[in-house]
Amino acid sequence: MNDIQVKQVNEANEFSSKINLHFEELFNSINEKNTKDISNKVDQILTIIFVENNLTTIVEKNNYIKDIYKLIFYFQLKNINISTSIICGFIQFGKKKSGKKYRPMIDYFLMESFDILLKQCGWCIIKPIMNMLHNNIYNFQTETLFSYVSSKIIRQLIEDIVVMNEIKNNKNNNDNDNIKNNINTDSSISELCYHVPREKSFSFGWYSYYIACELYENKNYYKKQLKQTQIRHYLMNYRKIINELRNNLILEIGNYSEEEDEIDIYLNYVTVEEELKTDKYNYIDTIVDFILDSPKKEITESELIAEPQAEPQAEPQTEPQTEPQTEPAQQAQTEPIKNIPLPSPSTTKNENGWFSGWFSGWV
Repeated sequence: MNDIQVKQVNEANEFSSKINLHFEELFNSINEKNTKDISNKVDQILTIIFVENNLTTIVEKNNYIKDIYKLIFYFQLKNINISTSIICGFIQFGKKKSGKKYRPMIDYFLMESFDILLKQCGWCIIKPIMNMLHNNIYNFQTETLFSYVSSKIIRQLIEDIVVMNEIKNNKNNNDNDNIKNNINTDSSISELCYHVPREKSFSFGWYSYYIACELYENKNYYKKQLKQTQIRHYLMNYRKIINELRNNLILEIGNYSEEEDEIDIYLNYVTVEEELKTDKYNYIDTIVDFILDSPKKEITESELIAEPQAEPQAEPQTEPQTEPQTEPAQQAQTEPIKNIPLPSPSTTKNENGWFSGWFSGWV
């Protein structure tokens, strides 16, 4: 190797040592359960990887990204607050000026992380994620992750209401002995009704106002466009819906504990990194490779979070042709919520939601 190549290798080795040092500091914060410091360390590491990148190969860079992303799922059962703190670090990086151009990719990472956590942990995951956003992120209601999770919750509630109405209709039209034979066994009410917030909840009640208003109104609660009498009316009907869903759902469910679990041993990056390389996390490698290999273009923040159309009667704009999505979970989310009759007050849900346009802009 010539002198220039030797210099580049030495600089890359120094850069790798710098990242490894930050990873060790991250694990010190994890062992101390300092959630705020965890988020800041994740932000710093992502800044080093994406902005101050001086690594020799793209593979090495991608491996660091995979390691920090896998930590979300490594700690999901050990301590969910650590997982949400890592997610918070991703969001902090995306909100910075230096990380803004990477924000579509960061948002996609976080949407995928929610889908995985939802599949592995169930709907109990919405409380720690939403409280993390509410307590740590400025203007959290503008974040893509907030809109994405809220959209999934609204969609699932509507599906559960449809199933509940089907059950009630069968009960009215059939004898008790024949009820089970007439209900579609493929349809069932989800356990979401046990995990959505109630307005009297001290730590999570703030979110009930948003869900109640969004379930009935084509307006964002945080835009302050609703009268207090309307909000109270929506909350009353929201409570009735949740109670009725719970009454029609026979489910043995354990209480979700917000207490932090004790980590048995003192963790360090070297030992955890070896575990993250095992086949157990191959599915994460696939997700990260897909996201990093996808062609992207820079888009503005207004494109990222599209506003609902002001005139529901207006003709929707034709979306540009894009290549088919390879991720079925994301493809399903782009389908609009159908107009389904809800318990009064019943209003039509705008089918041109925030999610329909922004994703096609960069993948």
